[in-house]
Amino acid sequence: MLTALRPFAVHKGKTIFCAHCGNVATQEALFAVDEDITLIERYNDICSRKVN
Repeated sequence: MLTALRPFAVHKGKTIFCAHCGNVATQEALFAVDEDITLIERYNDICSRKVN
């Protein structure tokens, strides 16, 4: 289940790419997987609109 969507900036000079299309990521999506587990995936602005 998607719990949060927040802006993502380049961290420590590393470019991170969108999990869906491969372009440069600009958003972070946090998903609650289990009680103590959160999955973080990064998307660009267009793909982040499609995240459920």
